[in-house]
Amino acid sequence: MVAHWLVAVLVRLSKLDVNATARVFAAAAADPHSRSGQLGSGREDILVAWTVLGLVLAVLELTAVVARGRFPGIVDLVRRATRSGMGRWLFVLAWCWVGWHFFVR
Repeated sequence: MVAHWLVAVLVRLSKLDVNATARVFAAAAADPHSRSGQLGSGREDILVAWTVLGLVLAVLELTAVVARGRFPGIVDLVRRATRSGMGRWLFVLAWCWVGWHFFVR
C-alpha cells in the first residue's frame, strides 16, 4: 500500500505543470478567498510537500554517506546547530512552530 501511494505521488510530481502552478499563485494573490485554480485538495498538496521534503533529506543524507565525510550529514548539522544554548533554544522554538503550524491544525 505504501509503495502504491509513493508511485502515485511520484506520478503526480512528474505531471506537475509549472505554468499552472504560477497561474494558481497569481489567482490566489489576486483574490485570496477564491477557490478556483487550486491544484488539489489541501491534504494531497501537504502529502506531496512532505514527500518531496523527505526525498530531499534522504538524498542529502545519502550524499553525505557516499561522500564519506566530505559533506556533513543531517545529524551532524543538527549537532553543530545545537552546540550552544542559543542554538538549542532556536531549535526548540523552530520545532514548536513547525509542530503547531503543520500538525495541530
